[in-house]
Amino acid sequence: MSLVIPRCDSCGHSAFPPRPLCPTCGSRQWHDENVEGGVIEGITQNAEVNVAEVRTYAGPVVVARMADEERVGTIVAIEMSDGAVTARSVR
Repeated sequence: MSLVIPRCDSCGHSAFPPRPLCPTCGSRQWHDENVEGGVIEGITQNAEVNVAEVRTYAGPVVVARMADEERVGTIVAIEMSDGAVTARSVR
């Protein structure tokens, strides 16, 4: 399942997590956009889980579990899995 990010109907701004008002124009009208990928901008690694900051193709940065060990700049597919955002390399 791909990640859904709200996009403002008035100005086109994307926001994640969802918000009641657009932070750019104040509109209350949103439509959902499926986002399937992005680029890793930062990584946090520990013994139990690796987490990446992923700049989505829609614009917002999301925090995602990494399926594999990757580097900053890697293009990844992102999806919702078991209630969490997961990033997987598209090599």
